[in-house]
Amino acid sequence: MKRIVKIITVIGVGIVLLSACNYINKKNSKFPSDFYMGIILTTEQKQSSFLYFYDSELKLAGTKKIPYGNVGSTFIRPESRNQYLYVNAAGLMGEKNLGLSLEINLESGKTNQYNHKLVGPSDCAESDDYIFVCNNLNKVSHIVRCTKGTKEIKEFKKEVSCINTILCYENQLIAFAQNYGTSVNSYIYLLDYELNLLKTIDITSLGIGTYNTCIENDRLYFNIISDVSDNPNHCIGVLSLADYSLSRLEIPEKDSFDIQVYDGKLYSSGFSKNNNGSITLYDFDSNQYKTYQFDHPVNCFYINQGCLFIVENSKIYEYQIEEDGFTKIKEQDVPSPDGEECFYFISGAFFK
Repeated sequence: MKRIVKIITVIGVGIVLLSACNYINKKNSKFPSDFYMGIILTTEQKQSSFLYFYDSELKLAGTKKIPYGNVGSTFIRPESRNQYLYVNAAGLMGEKNLGLSLEINLESGKTNQYNHKLVGPSDCAESDDYIFVCNNLNKVSHIVRCTKGTKEIKEFKKEVSCINTILCYENQLIAFAQNYGTSVNSYIYLLDYELNLLKTIDITSLGIGTYNTCIENDRLYFNIISDVSDNPNHCIGVLSLADYSLSRLEIPEKDSFDIQVYDGKLYSSGFSKNNNGSITLYDFDSNQYKTYQFDHPVNCFYINQGCLFIVENSKIYEYQIEEDGFTKIKEQDVPSPDGEECFYFISGAFFK
């Protein structure tokens, strides 16, 4: 648990960096429906966040201000599907917790809010008919289902310390949970969309602390920050969604943070504690690993149209994915909002 807290602290340092950037020009304050990439900037000091929209050359094409604080997460990539962006708006701790999830139309900029009433939501997931949100409060974890259209609410509760990551897959909701007591345990819960618990899978042997996942060929891959004794972890968890068997991929890096699959390879970023980030590629066919170093942090990353995007330290980095590594194409500063005195930080990126 201490390792997870340390990771949260290190990421939090990046919050203050945006204040030193150049201010965004007000003439860009519009919603461009033909944007290529979007960035979420948010603050924990007021009910305010910004969406920045960039063209394919990473030139700022427009912005949209939204009246919600603490939007998105520095740990988990926001969900974007079918021209909509789904993200939590946690609000301000101690002042006004919003308890909202946002559905943002990426064609029109219209924002639809779902009031799930959960304090400090950890993650959200989306299906054709529902939005699911999870949180933890007083050693009880909650999952709320919001019905699209009617916005009807249904809730699932479990007496575990936290459920912090959820995703939808083939009419099932997959949730990652940890419990801290006389012993430390971690689980995967499988629920149907009516929030009936179908199966519980004990993954304590692999470790604790899952924030990012991906699915490839009916296999669920998930990062694991540390073992149950709080030691660095060198593995990625693998769950077969066909027979629910559990296995692991041993990786050279410790503290796997974000993972994605692209072009027959599993990409895994090692949590960056300084300016020397890295990504390890695992080739499914050859069963070989190769690690690539970067001269900047690498935590959450994004892959789109054959390019790797990393958003760290108030910058966007774009790399062409090559057979033998990565070639930097662009490096773009992310400016602070015009006239804002609060500290804003990047809490996610998304693509059209």
